[in-house]
Amino acid sequence: VNYWTGQLNSKKVTGASLGYNFVFSDEYKKKNTSDEAYVKMLYKVFMDREADKGGLNYWLDLLNQGMSREYVYKGFAESQEFTKICTSYGIERGTVKLTQARDQNVNLTKFVNRIYVKAMNRTGEANGLNYWCSQIQSKKMTPVQVAESFIYSKEFTDKNLSNAEYIKVLYRTFMGREAGTAGLKYWLG
Repeated sequence: VNYWTGQLNSKKVTGASLGYNFVFSDEYKKKNTSDEAYVKMLYKVFMDREADKGGLNYWLDLLNQGMSREYVYKGFAESQEFTKICTSYGIERGTVKLTQARDQNVNLTKFVNRIYVKAMNRTGEANGLNYWCSQIQSKKMTPVQVAESFIYSKEFTDKNLSNAEYIKVLYRTFMGREAGTAGLKYWLG
């Protein structure tokens, strides 16, 4: 306690960076908390209150769609509520710098994760989301090329789908709906 108090008083750390050191410490990571427990903890620590249902669902939805825990942490550590808490203690709030590609553009991450869900029947893992988001952000690939990469990947082709199932996956992935009878018949032909 004395160490961290000294760091805050000397302005070597901010409220946001101090919190980061705790939340992303090996000790906290070893707790292996669920996303829901993680978000509820952030509400208690950074907003000094219980999570409201709408807010809890908002943050959980972002995590489910591929955003990192660091992204969610930033939302709490840079909130007005945490700013007020820091001000009341006379400490600097600070900011959080996000470095993962998946945390740079929420809609892009949702797009890439959606392809994982629709084409691969699973959510994207951190490395994959960061890789594909980075490819689009750096303009090495277009969103269409990324989507094609999924469809032509070994993971997808190893599913050995029938022609009908393949077309159904394409409808779900690219049209956001189930294949109609006429459309399915046309593409099968």
